[in-house]
Amino acid sequence: MNKFIATPHRPEISVRYDEHDNSLTISINHCPGVDSEELDICREIEMHVGEVPRLIDALTKAYECASGEKP
Repeated sequence: MNKFIATPHRPEISVRYDEHDNSLTISINHCPGVDSEELDICREIEMHVGEVPRLIDALTKAYECASGEKP
């Protein structure tokens, strides 16, 4: 499984790719240095790779709306 860090600061957003299931898991960990299972500070969503283009489109639209710029 591969892991890619989107934000290297708090909160940490990471994306893991599972080749076996052909799926992505997006995690948001509000305190990466803390055991998140005990404190319930990490959230995850799993999606099939085929859903990624729609996610990218939605993030792009949100960015354009918030910043007034195209990425």
